Amino acid sequence: MKLFVDCHVFDGIPQGSRTYIKGLYLELIKVRKDICFYLAAYDVDNLKNEFGESSNVTFVKYRFRNKILRLSIDIPWLIVKYKCDYAHFQYMLPLFKKCKEIVTIHDVLFLDYPQYFSWKYKFLYNILFRHAACRSDILLTVSKYSKNRIAHFYKIKEERIYIVPNAVVPRNMPIAQVNSVKEKFILYVSRIEERKNHLLLVRAYVEGEFWKLGYKLVLAGRAASKTPNLYKYLDTLKKEVLLNIIFCTPSEDELTLLLSSCSLFVYPSLAEGFGIPPLEAGVMGRPVLCACTTSMLDFENLGFTMFNPYDIDALKKEMLAKLGGDRDSGIDLDSIKNNILRIYNWTKMAGYFIEILENNENRSN
Repeated sequence: MKLFVDCHVFDGIPQGSRTYIKGLYLELIKVRKDICFYLAAYDVDNLKNEFGESSNVTFVKYRFRNKILRLSIDIPWLIVKYKCDYAHFQYMLPLFKKCKEIVTIHDVLFLDYPQYFSWKYKFLYNILFRHAACRSDILLTVSKYSKNRIAHFYKIKEERIYIVPNAVVPRNMPIAQVNSVKEKFILYVSRIEERKNHLLLVRAYVEGEFWKLGYKLVLAGRAASKTPNLYKYLDTLKKEVLLNIIFCTPSEDELTLLLSSCSLFVYPSLAEGFGIPPLEAGVMGRPVLCACTTSMLDFENLGFTMFNPYDIDALKKEMLAKLGGDRDSGIDLDSIKNNILRIYNWTKMAGYFIEILENNENRSN
């Protein structure tokens, strides 16, 4: 079997779909030597650094960076050139169908939470996602929540939608480096945008006066869209408070150090198609507070402490309980770590993917 994989996301900034492709295909390449994988991107050298060389992998260079040219010219031509049996895409499909198509639609949050997206985004991507969902031979998503919402909005039977979630890989950090971090801090890892609900966490931190307890607040992630309400609130704070609120865009090594040494990880996002950061913090053995909405409801069984992301008093109460040690004795962080690794590992996800692929082949034959 020949499987083409659109890896154009590796040409841009890191994002969830990039993590998904890398984790899934590193495992598939390792366990299925009988499948020939064609990984395609504009920056092939970067792709080689991410995946490494393997006898069953061919790295394919796109001629165009432009999305329209890639989808209308590059991809159909390459699929025909290499005589691929299947092609795997994220969210949207190329203009012309030249083989069996797999698409992973991670979420349709813009339909459930339209207030956080521009009209242009909603109009364009609703058309493209619907087209991909209906035309694909295999339709994948990453959570029960996303499966339900895709089925609802695009009138697709749920049994046609398969779940292959994200997974996590433990980050290794020498204990000496972890112990070298003397500051106590609360951590949130996410792009900065309204939907991510940074304002609630900042307000909870300020109103709870956690800086007086010696804790800083670290907000790790790039600004992805305008968040005027957040910055208006920050402008009202005194300098002694602002000095304890740190915005940063960490490297991978810096992020690993932050995740492994934070006193508490808080994830107050209002809506997610999946939500990887709380799992990464949990795998590092850190206590986690996670919003109990959308796809994150699946995480409650892991042992996380869940909270209503619209209720600032509930968040302050949980933060104080965690940082004061009142609740830690009843929470087994090792058990949470083991639960995450048991449920969300790439070996299991690759197995799901292969089973879905083989079942589709059997039906076709």
